[in-house]
Amino acid sequence: MKKLILFIGALVLFTTIQAQTKTKKTPQERASRLSERLATKLGITDQQKKKVYNLAYYHIIKIQKARADFKDDKKARNMEVRSNLKQFDDSLKIILTADQYLKYKEMRENTKNKIKDGKDKGDKVKDKQKGKNKNGDKQTDDSDLEIEDVE
Repeated sequence: MKKLILFIGALVLFTTIQAQTKTKKTPQERASRLSERLATKLGITDQQKKKVYNLAYYHIIKIQKARADFKDDKKARNMEVRSNLKQFDDSLKIILTADQYLKYKEMRENTKNKIKDGKDKGDKVKDKQKGKNKNGDKQTDDSDLEIEDVE
């Protein structure tokens, strides 16, 4: 009976570890995913899709190289990544039509906002746990406040 319980426990543990393991996508997979997403969202042509794939693949390789080269220098790494992103955007602007590029920029802005909102929510949770409101002031319990009726 003990062996059966140990076996089931080990099986559950192994399954949990397997489920939590993330596999990193290859540069080819990431470039393909980006080109497919832009094809769907922006309606790019097959020729544009091939160009976007090649550009994205080249960009991803450059980013990986920058991360490896500047592993210990976060500031230099970020500057290199931003420079590569600007080059990517400039090249993408040439590949896409004006309308497609505008939609692309809107998509990127929405993504940035979602990420920022997620970070803000995380900060709010941390502040709430610390007993602070969004202004950094000590948070008061709403039940202690008296609300007056205003006519």
